[in-house]
Amino acid sequence: MKPLSVRRRALSVVLLSAVLSELAVTQWARAEAHPRPPGRLQQLTAPDQVPDGLAQSDWQSIRAAYEAGRHAFQPITGEPGGWQAENPGQQWLTTFDGRGFLAKPQSGGWTWGLTLQSYGFGDQQQAIGGTPGVRTTGPRLAYHWNATVQEWFVNDQRGLEHGFTLSARPAPAAGAASADLLALHLSVRGTLRPRVSADAQGVEFHDATGATVLTYAGLLVWDANGTALPAHFAASGEQMVRLLVDERGARYPLTIDPIAQQAYLKASNTGANDQFGRSVAVAGDTVVVGALGEASAATGVNGTQADNTAGGAGAAYVFTRSAGVWTQQA
Repeated sequence: MKPLSVRRRALSVVLLSAVLSELAVTQWARAEAHPRPPGRLQQLTAPDQVPDGLAQSDWQSIRAAYEAGRHAFQPITGEPGGWQAENPGQQWLTTFDGRGFLAKPQSGGWTWGLTLQSYGFGDQQQAIGGTPGVRTTGPRLAYHWNATVQEWFVNDQRGLEHGFTLSARPAPAAGAASADLLALHLSVRGTLRPRVSADAQGVEFHDATGATVLTYAGLLVWDANGTALPAHFAASGEQMVRLLVDERGARYPLTIDPIAQQAYLKASNTGANDQFGRSVAVAGDTVVVGALGEASAATGVNGTQADNTAGGAGAAYVFTRSAGVWTQQA
């Protein structure tokens, strides 16, 4: 026979269970009789607005996770070693085949990509070949070509960031001049053709009509000390672009970092203090851009822009995108 103290504890447990069960039934009955109102749907009206009930840091983390998921690299089914990434903002899909990359817009019309062919000083280049080691983390993919060169990509809201990291200085070939610049040779893939910008800090890619479809610019180069290094692009035929870096005195590793984006929008009647872009409205493939301070005596739609006698009259520009190309409509 169990001791009295044990029986009392057992009886207490039974009574407590009965009380809890009765409480649960009572709470359920109350909930059925008086259901809670559904959560209020909140409409966010500004990009930086934080939903009620969330801290700003939590909302920023949620948005960052959402954007990273939308831009993440995914393996291509049936293509070993193949990867792809969508870019909702640029409206293109980029595929990576272990040699380089190729982008195409959702609406078709063109394809564009680059392949790193070689690197080195002057005309003595070290060829890139073989199959790279591939690493992917969310919206980032990296090709590890050898112990010296890593090529990497970041797919985000800005476009496709395309960078290189050189861990050590390539050995100059015999007879190379000390003034020779470090050169990376990139071959052009797809249907677009390159044109180096006037300041040599970027490359514009044009379609068959001569329209600028996208830019490969924002060139930045720095060494292990964080020192910015002079760099520029140079033409090398219709199918090749050279990226040149003056790395004399630099401490390795070096980071080389341009970015690819669709061609930017610019007003046809530009002027200082026009405030083009002060206000912007976007609806699918149509963008309306306000130029609050533009001087123009024109009225109506597509009036003459030659008469700038009405200072600060303002204007609105309409751009549309077709086959991945933006053009001014009005």
